[in-house]
This record gives sequence, C-alpha cells and structure tokens, in this order.
Amino acid sequence: MDGPSMSSGQVYFAQSNLQHSKGTTALLNRDLAVRKTCIALIQEPWVTMSKIQGLNIKGNELRNDLNSPVPRACIVVKRELGAVRLNEFCPRDVVAAVIKLKLRGRFRSVAICSAYLPSDSADPPPCRKLTELVEFCLANNTLLVIGSDANAHHTIWGSSNTNKRGMAVLNFVTANNLEILNMGSRPTFVTSRSQDVIDVTLSEISLASLIVNWRLDEEYSLSDHRRILFELHLEETQVENKQSRNPRATNWDLYSKILEEELRKRHVRPWTANSAERQAETLHHAIKKAYEGACPAVNRAGSTRCKWWNAKLEGLWKESRKRSNRAWETGLETDWNTYRGTLREYKRLIKESKRIKWREFCEKTENLPLVAKLKKEFTTGPTQGLRQHSSTQWEEQLTRSKSCDTSLTLTSRTLRDLIRVRWRRKQSLTATESGPDGRSPTR
Repeated sequence: MDGPSMSSGQVYFAQSNLQHSKGTTALLNRDLAVRKTCIALIQEPWVTMSKIQGLNIKGNELRNDLNSPVPRACIVVKRELGAVRLNEFCPRDVVAAVIKLKLRGRFRSVAICSAYLPSDSADPPPCRKLTELVEFCLANNTLLVIGSDANAHHTIWGSSNTNKRGMAVLNFVTANNLEILNMGSRPTFVTSRSQDVIDVTLSEISLASLIVNWRLDEEYSLSDHRRILFELHLEETQVENKQSRNPRATNWDLYSKILEEELRKRHVRPWTANSAERQAETLHHAIKKAYEGACPAVNRAGSTRCKWWNAKLEGLWKESRKRSNRAWETGLETDWNTYRGTLREYKRLIKESKRIKWREFCEKTENLPLVAKLKKEFTTGPTQGLRQHSSTQWEEQLTRSKSCDTSLTLTSRTLRDLIRVRWRRKQSLTATESGPDGRSPTR
C-alpha cells in the first residue's frame, strides 16, 4: 500500500495513543513507513529506561520532553519540515513544535502539539502549559493543531454523555476560539467494558477550514484507542520530489560520446594562466554535462516496505480484526476472550518476527570485511566535536545568524541553550575530576 506524501499538496497527520505498548509502537512504525505520514501526534509512547523506544524512524525526527523519566507525549515529524521544539511548552504530558508551511499564498508558522490529559489529575483539564501554549500562539499569530487524549466526555465531540472534565475542556475550547475537528460519534476508545469518544483533535479556527478528511483508521492498531487520521490541505506542493543519480547505471558509451563532442568544439590551447583556468572550467562543465546526459536523475521514492512484516502476520492481523468486529457486534464475553487470545498471539508473532530480522541483519553485518576497517577508523585518532570551539565563538555565530534572519529566533535560542548546558556540564566535570594540584588523575 503506497500512500500519498506531502509533495501531493497534503500534510498527512496521524494521532494515536500507544498505551506504552511495544507491539502498538511497531505497527505505528510500519504505518508511518507505508503511508508516508508526515506528522504523528502520539500519547503514552513506549518507554524503557526513561527513553522513548521504537520511533527512531528513518527520515523522521522525534520531539519530546527530554527531562521527564516517563514522557507521556511526543511528536514524530518528517525531517524536511524542519520542526523546532518549543522547549517552554514541553512538560511531561505536552509536546509542542513549530513548522513553516505555505498557506493561502504566504508562509505561516504552524504549531503542532500532542497532549495527554490524565484522568487522575486533581485539577480540571487542560494543564497550565497547554493553556500557555494557546496564549502564545494567539499572541504571535501562530496557527495551531492539537491532538489530545482528553480523557473527557462531552456530546459535542460525540461522547455518549457529558462529565465535569468534558465541560472544562469545552470551556477551554470556546474561550480560546478553537475548533473541534472530531466528526461523527464512532468510539475512539474501545474495550469490552467501555466504548466512547475521549480523544479530541483541536485547531485554531482559521486553520480548521484547511484540515480535511478527519476519520478513524480502519486498520487495527493493537491499542484500545483507535488511530485518528486527517490531512492539512496545502495550496501547492511544498517539497519537491528528491532526485538522485546512480553511477552504476551510467551508460558509459553515451558518456564518452557526449564528452568527445563537447571537448571537440571547445578545444583551444591555453597560453596564459587565465586561459588555463577557463579551459579547466570548460572541462569541468563538459564532464558534468556528459555525466548528466548518460546518467539521468530519477525520483527517489521512500521505502514503503516494512522488513519484518510477513504473510503470516498479515493473516493474523486480518483474523484479529474479524474477531474484534465480532466481539464488538455481539458484546459476549466469550467473543471478547477469543479476540484477546488472538491479540496475544499477534503481539507474540510481531516480537518474534522483529527478533528474527534483527538476527539476520547482525549475521550479515558480521560477515562484512569492511566492518573491521570502519571500526578502526572510528575508534582511533582524536575525537572531533564541540570541544574544539569555544562557547564564545558559537555565541558569536548564533548572534550573527539571528541578526541576519529573524525567523531563526527559535532555532538560535534552542542551540544556545544546548551549548550552554553542554559547556557548563563539561566545566563541572573538569572541576570534579581535578585533584588539589589542579591535575586530573590518570586512568
């Protein structure tokens, strides 16, 4: 299944609660690769050892709170969108970033936010940081999209009833001129005991008219929360198709023919240094023209395959979906138990398939003679990094960049914070490791 990408005039969003599940994360990973989703607003990601796992997807960047031991919200976004995280609005349960998109004829800043509103919170939703984010966007004329697990009921967004949390969320929406994007009343949260709409998608009201096709994903996600999909309509293509040339596919006979023709009509003996320079430039252009003619550029398509997915998993996925539909229709506990059994086998098979593929990859890598050479190159010699530059030099470069382009304000501020933290930590470690005489102990 090959889905459309951002180059077709749409920014494709996915909103999903992963319930800290490895299997659910694996399926989302596959979905992002196959459908080429641009932005995923995620709640309750899979976390081990205080780090979000399973979402380091090629071509994408992960945005989340780096200080929380168990973050409950994150965003996966295509690298070409250049998302800048808004650090001041990224606590444990909220993550926000800003991207630039061309909307209605001009480039606009669009804030994307993933929010988890815990049901056991003592305060009514939303949390303070989410309120501050909305106020920031209003003050800075920044558009906003929020994907949230609100854990709140209100008939306005399709719930079967209304509770106090739902009233609090609705008051927040109306007070800040936001729009509810949910369509219909199909449950976004489904278990054997409860089915209701508790996942809410919001946007700034002027942006709502550009967001289309809000729907629940028909594919099963292994989570009690149904995955939500929608698109942000763009007026024109934002990202050009990436093209590349494969030197191995070069037609060398054609290359020689083009190069010979180019050199024959431009052959002049150089008599001065300037004429020699011009001849060198002519030769360069001739070689380049011959190569481009003999090796045409082709559109570079992203991978739509998931290497660990196989026919057995496909069949079990279809079976689990049938069992889920039957349990949903009958409501019988026996059908729900049968469905849970199929689900357990499905999750077990996903882990086994990924383990087998990883083992195959490691075995192939171990047989490569190049690995030893790479290891030698990367483990010998002086370490190259930030330590070769002083903090003052980096500050001066950032100041010059900021003065040249006001759009770099957020990026410059983020880089400056990272550099200060890194150098202060280095100074602290140096002071700790040094002895009374100022020398570091030998290791």
